[in-house]
Amino acid sequence: MKIGIVTIVDPTPNYGNKLQNYAVEQIFAGMGWQSVTLAPCRQNRTIPLALKYAARWCLGVVGVHSFSPEIRALYRRIFAFRRFDQTHLHIREDLCRGTVRPEQYDYFSIGSDQVWNPEQFWDGREDFYLLRFAKPEQKICISPSFGVTQLPENWKEPFRQALACFPRLAVREASGAQIIYDLLGIRPQVLIDPTLMLDAEDWRKISRPPRTGRPEKPYLLTCFLGQECADAVCRAEELSRALDLECRHLLDDRDPRLSGAGPSEYLDLIEHAQAVITDSFHACVFSIIFRRPFAVTERSVNGQPVMSGRIQTLLDKLQISDRQLSRLSAQELMHCDFSNVDTCLAAEREIMRQHIAASSGIAAGGGEKK
Repeated sequence: MKIGIVTIVDPTPNYGNKLQNYAVEQIFAGMGWQSVTLAPCRQNRTIPLALKYAARWCLGVVGVHSFSPEIRALYRRIFAFRRFDQTHLHIREDLCRGTVRPEQYDYFSIGSDQVWNPEQFWDGREDFYLLRFAKPEQKICISPSFGVTQLPENWKEPFRQALACFPRLAVREASGAQIIYDLLGIRPQVLIDPTLMLDAEDWRKISRPPRTGRPEKPYLLTCFLGQECADAVCRAEELSRALDLECRHLLDDRDPRLSGAGPSEYLDLIEHAQAVITDSFHACVFSIIFRRPFAVTERSVNGQPVMSGRIQTLLDKLQISDRQLSRLSAQELMHCDFSNVDTCLAAEREIMRQHIAASSGIAAGGGEKK
């Protein structure tokens, strides 16, 4: 079987994006299928786009006259991501504006990542991310996400028409399942993120220490994607002092030894941390996979708190009790109960396998009707 994977091929450094892409390829490889990730734009544009991203960051944050460790760390991160693409992913580079010939593949998977977020539908990409080019029987959902709790009004009808052509629907978050129920009267399966289909040993195969070396002292690792995380950083530093740990910051360019990490180094740094504090979904995922104590905090964007529903869905599915940073003492941070994770993960992985098997067979009906 040959399957084309449709996901977001991000030219800028995004750990979760790259690692979920790798996981989807590995899921199909484990089934004996040949898979290739389909890029909606030529990948030879990746480095110019990434350099443009870097230039904007440099000009806006550190100034054109500075050739500081922060700039060097950013460039190391960009090229570490490119190296990961070349070493671990199979990306088809000859697509133009997302055009695909469906007869070249047996199936197409959509997901994971926020492939159904309308903000991704620039330059006519809605046809690509809604698999309009594929036959209904070729479509397989692998935990696609909307990335929003409700669709803009102008996108409801296009989604209704496109999703009605999927024989079997599935999503990554409960909020996405509600969107589909409101559109179609169908309750789709809520699947785990594909990164959770691989265990710690699978991830260690591609993990590597940073080129600058791991921190020498035991450390608490932070990973904040939000724009305004000063309070969370202060709390992390308080907890690290209480626990006699060094506080290190993965995505803070004031910590350039770590901020140049690519996806493989990201895995290593999480596994060897004594604890992780984050607003990132995938940092939570890998903390769970490597059984590292962790706490989550609300992400702030433009002054507005944004607590991702997918983190709560994740914790609920794996029966992990409250991990809100604001509610945890230093001792409570270090006591993270993973006792139910193996059983829950085994059940969720079987649900994913059954979903893929049903989607690649003669499957009809996406769930319970109203």
